[in-house]
This record gives sequence, structure tokens and C-alpha cells, in this order.
Amino acid sequence: MTDENNNLKQDVLLINTERGAVMNMQHVIETLKRGKIGYLGTDVYEKEKGISFYDHSKNPIQDEMLEKLISFPNVIVTPHQAYATKEALSNIADNTFYNIDCWAQDNPTENELTGKGTVHRYVPTTWLD
Repeated sequence: MTDENNNLKQDVLLINTERGAVMNMQHVIETLKRGKIGYLGTDVYEKEKGISFYDHSKNPIQDEMLEKLISFPNVIVTPHQAYATKEALSNIADNTFYNIDCWAQDNPTENELTGKGTVHRYVPTTWLD
């Protein structure tokens, strides 16, 4: 989000579930203030390490950027938990056991990073049901 994005319509909805560093939060905050971003939902925050999944009731979070971000009534920040669904955890377990089986049998796995910019993914047929 920079001033180069003046082509944004007023009140756009922006959702980030990728990586916190994908968005420059200072620019996002400025764009929220100008009303270009009408709503923001993000499951990631660039400096989230040590913030999510901890009890901060006795020691408030000391992150000025996050404090500014969550002060907006039209912003929702979740603690990087999109993976925590039954389906996602089942997929992670299936892939893990598949990769272990491939390794134990000295077979290549379709999930291996090849170094050629390609990721091959194994998708069990149960996922397609």
C-alpha cells in the first residue's frame, strides 16, 4: 500500500492471509486513515513472533504499529491461525506421514522442493471427496 495505489476505490476490503511482510503496515495505516481501505482483515503480522498465543494480560503488548492497527474499528487481526482447522490439520498430518513413508522407502516425494522454483504437492484422494 503506497501512494502509487491511488487507483484504489474508496472503502476497499483488503484481506491478507499470506505473510505479514507482504504489506507495509505504515502505508496500510495511512491508507486506512484516508478511507481508501474501508475494511482490513489479516491473519498475519510481520512482527507477530512472541505476540500470538501468549497471555498478555499482565504485560501489555509493546508494539506501537500493532496498537495503531487494532485501534481501527474496521480492522480484524487474528493470530495466524488459519491453519488450525480440522481439514488443514488433517492435510498436514497426511502429508507428513506420506513424506515419512517416501523417505523410509527411499522414494522421492511429490512435496519435495526441487530448487527449480517448483513445488510438487501430493494430494490424497480423500481430500477430493
